Amino acid sequence: MSEAANSANSTEEGERGNGQASEPRPAPQWVLDALRPTVGIVSRALWRISFRGLEHVPAEGGLIIAANHQTYLDPFWIGSHVKRPLRFLAWSEAFKWPVVGKA
Repeated sequence: MSEAANSANSTEEGERGNGQASEPRPAPQWVLDALRPTVGIVSRALWRISFRGLEHVPAEGGLIIAANHQTYLDPFWIGSHVKRPLRFLAWSEAFKWPVVGKA
């Protein structure tokens, strides 16, 4: 690729991608399993949080949880109570945040 083409494909932050979505890189499941109880304990100690309808969450198969966020902590609270591997759909900038971007 020519130098002009290279500069057209780069940004102030560095090289741009090739126009394809990158593979998601979730945290290892053991990390998430270790964090769930901690988040649950801290959440219950600091806030009054209640969940309704957990009995409707199937143990396996497809599932979409759509939350009307009140805070940026909502995904952590949901993840601490839903005992399944989770993947998050969010604003692309959120995946660049420390901790949140790795979950």
